[in-house]
Amino acid sequence: MLNYKLILLFSSFLQLISFSGFMICCLTSPIIRNWGLAQAAGVSYGTFGYCKTLNSFSCSRVRLIYNTSKEILPGPSLERWWLSPKARHTIGGLLISIPVATCLTFISFALPLVIIFLFQTGGTNVSLITSNAILHILTLLSTIFACTVILLLCMHRDPVTISSLYDLVWLANCSLFPLLVIGVHFLSFRFDTSAQSDRKHS
Repeated sequence: MLNYKLILLFSSFLQLISFSGFMICCLTSPIIRNWGLAQAAGVSYGTFGYCKTLNSFSCSRVRLIYNTSKEILPGPSLERWWLSPKARHTIGGLLISIPVATCLTFISFALPLVIIFLFQTGGTNVSLITSNAILHILTLLSTIFACTVILLLCMHRDPVTISSLYDLVWLANCSLFPLLVIGVHFLSFRFDTSAQSDRKHS
């Protein structure tokens, strides 16, 4: 029982780290003006909009979906993006996956804590563990998709304007920790089934 609780607490902790990373992504420009998923030619791109720092400081409205290719960067900088403006506009509509992944990681963080209180000693807990594992698989898929969207949309060929190492580390955390959580829940399933088997043979 103690091992099972520790596994759930560790799982919740990993999801908390992943949730923190996505929360930082959601707070980028224009919510926090100087924070962005990518900066190029005086434009800071965020999840819900952008801010321009060149000449005069101005920000777009907070929108769930916005056109990331609307701001035409001066000079040849438009050609230095990995993707064309049309492709960036299409992928920009998928930025909604970031708040979706944020919500899923928060639920995945809170659910193991709830399961600890619902756990019945001597009872069958396979359904609780299975439902939690399914949720974490969905969370993993959403985090991988959201991180892929961010990388495709924000990566720039100019090394100076590529997302900072700090942002890339957070993206790695967001996609890695849910994968670790699935392994942790596999262990919890083994603990629960082995405990039930021992009770049947005793």
